[in-house]
Amino acid sequence: MNKTRAFPKVAINDIQVQAGSKPVFGGSELSQSMDPFGRNDVDLTQVQRVVKPLGEQSLWAVLDSASEDDSLFVWRDQDARFSFVAVGEVLRFDSQGGSRFEELQAWSSRVFEQLGSVAPELPCVVGGFSFSEFQRSSDSCWANWQDVRFVLPEKIAYRRRLASGKYESGLILHELESEETRREKMVFSLSQNDFSTTEPELFVKNLQEDQARFEDLVRRALDGIGQGMFRKVVAARAALMTPKSGYELDPVASLKTVCTGDDRSIGFALSQPGSGMFMGLSPEVLLRVEGGRLTTHAVAGTTARGQNDAEDQEFGAALMKSAKDLHEHRLVVQGIQEALMPLCDDLSSDPEPGLVRLTTVQHLSTAIRARLKPDYSVLTAISRLHPTPALCGSPTVDALSWLAENEVFERGWYGAPVGWLAAGGDSTFAVSIRSALLRDGLVHAFGGAGIVEGSDPASEWKETELKIAAVARLIQTREKGDA
Repeated sequence: MNKTRAFPKVAINDIQVQAGSKPVFGGSELSQSMDPFGRNDVDLTQVQRVVKPLGEQSLWAVLDSASEDDSLFVWRDQDARFSFVAVGEVLRFDSQGGSRFEELQAWSSRVFEQLGSVAPELPCVVGGFSFSEFQRSSDSCWANWQDVRFVLPEKIAYRRRLASGKYESGLILHELESEETRREKMVFSLSQNDFSTTEPELFVKNLQEDQARFEDLVRRALDGIGQGMFRKVVAARAALMTPKSGYELDPVASLKTVCTGDDRSIGFALSQPGSGMFMGLSPEVLLRVEGGRLTTHAVAGTTARGQNDAEDQEFGAALMKSAKDLHEHRLVVQGIQEALMPLCDDLSSDPEPGLVRLTTVQHLSTAIRARLKPDYSVLTAISRLHPTPALCGSPTVDALSWLAENEVFERGWYGAPVGWLAAGGDSTFAVSIRSALLRDGLVHAFGGAGIVEGSDPASEWKETELKIAAVARLIQTREKGDA
């Protein structure tokens, strides 16, 4: 198995990195075990990737075979075109600090070099990032969550729609050559449509941010815009939710709700044993790369859904004519185009925004398309795109600086890239909005609003309430003792 490997040259933020040149991780060279921050007892050369048919079994049943100590990653793409459940970890990459994209590029390149010849178009490593490199307080709900975390899962059960319109299901196993296969240990006990859920038995306490404080934040943001500090900034807040008396959170039922939610959104969930589970149903694709073609969407400008079709159409038409929302949306489109321009050819976008209607809100949305230049990778594009003006503001550096000084909670992984990488170059990442962290029996739900000239503080509060309400609909509970 030992052989000389040719590691690809990658570019992150216009800095050339030779991926096989022993990048330094926190003072330690990248060892043969691949993982100085996570599992370091596995020799990558002893890992093999095996794909077998799943047949008629339900891919979600893998959740029932997982233990509380297993890492989980769940993905349901828009229109259910591609879904998978990943369990366990053979290798893990964790990192803190400003070179996380470069370090992940080097780590994933070595994984792909070893395993990428088998089903290179399917997910190989899965994970995500924090919104920014930040210092976590010991009592934060994000304590022990790293700036980046990706894993090579033990098994990935997937279902994808083929070009013919038919669906294919399969099971990817990452196995050590020296150990017995775990294929027969998979217990499939759910039917394909067993996703019964209950209405959330929750109430909401805005313990971390009340309305007056948030509206004051918006007013300060408007003052900054008036002083020319930035053109836009995204003010976000957290809401703490706890089950009613006699109930407790049901994480597995919540996962299934995410997996069967609005088809216009990407459902995702990932757990860190002992540190909670982060999940959401995001309407925003940070990027999708298929055969070198990159697509992304600018999503900015929001209004509520109507109580009936006529009111819904009225609200949507008003959004399409709103000077404030159109201005906010244009800033996001321009920011994405400027980020992609050095990396891509054939950059184009829809001439006018359209409407995307979700369960509780509707947004302005513009599709942007390009082709990645050969010298640049998916991670290069992510490092350029994140954070977009839709989650941070414009100009990015000025907005980030203001948020660091003025927001009163830690964003953690809220608003950051979450997704998967395949050895062949294909990839999809969502922006982790409409999301919540389930930890220690509590739900930390997040929502934000873009502030531009003309924003109204009370209206921005209502927008965050709509978004947090959408998150609350995902969270399932059960009577205590029913587990």
